[in-house]
Amino acid sequence: MTNPDLFIDEMDPDMETYRVTLEIKNDLSLDQVVLFEEGLGDLALSSSFFRSKYSNALTGWVLHWVMAQDISKTDVLARLLIVKSQHKIDDVEIELRDISIEQIEKVNWLEQCYQQFPPFNIGPFYIYGSHYDGEIDAGQMGLQIDAAIAFGSGEHGTTAGCLKALSMLKNQGLVPSNVLDLGTGSGILAIGASKLWADNKDLEIIASDIEEDSVKMTKHHAQINDVPDGIIHAVLSDGFSHSAIKKNKPYDMIIANILAGSLIEMSYDLCAHMKPNGVIVLSGLLTTQKTEVLSAYNAEEFDLVFENDIEEWSTLVLKRMH
Repeated sequence: MTNPDLFIDEMDPDMETYRVTLEIKNDLSLDQVVLFEEGLGDLALSSSFFRSKYSNALTGWVLHWVMAQDISKTDVLARLLIVKSQHKIDDVEIELRDISIEQIEKVNWLEQCYQQFPPFNIGPFYIYGSHYDGEIDAGQMGLQIDAAIAFGSGEHGTTAGCLKALSMLKNQGLVPSNVLDLGTGSGILAIGASKLWADNKDLEIIASDIEEDSVKMTKHHAQINDVPDGIIHAVLSDGFSHSAIKKNKPYDMIIANILAGSLIEMSYDLCAHMKPNGVIVLSGLLTTQKTEVLSAYNAEEFDLVFENDIEEWSTLVLKRMH
């Protein structure tokens, strides 16, 4: 949701920035919200979205974009209406009154970022930013993720759910050797897996993403977390298209923390890349989308092993039955 190569400490402290906000009072799918988010993506330094309450129910969305240039509400509306038309999103009306733009007060972004990213625990992991110089809790595995990375830091329900799922699989005795992390983002899940199964000398992890910035960030995080060379291979790939992904199949475990629609679309291909009795960890889906995603994977003969929900986000662990 935010440009992964945006290191806050490299930003010009005198740069003027603007926050564009869109309020949508319709219960759109997560996939549709992402399409609107991408409508201003080429102009934004970062972007985010979240559910909002109207009439005591979770029925709407709020989207934010931070930009280094001023833009008019008319231009924003024009871009969003193009998205609406191109993707035939007919069940929402967007008007000028739904958009607001404000100049952001100049602050020390690095200091503010550090204050908003204190170390925290998820299962056996102790996640901290590059600014942290304290001790790692006894018995914890340290995961250093740059504090400027908002998405993929471990705080989001989907990332936290995946880390908890990987820990549970470890505790149940799973020992994967051949792992694929699809949509790796910051690389936190691939690095977490490398630490959980560090004793497995045969472990190899392909970490792929459709964004080149994510591939760079994964390599960076693998290096600062002292992941041994040859364990994590970060590649730029749309789905399963990269030659390294094809060469390394079939996989013992696939992690896919992406959108529900994409998870459903790739269910057949994902099955084709799995070993018998292979395990998949799926996230990036709302609890309301769980049944639809499960149905797609049940059709490919995957059975649900366990699940965990964090707020409105679900993480599913499934096993191939043949």
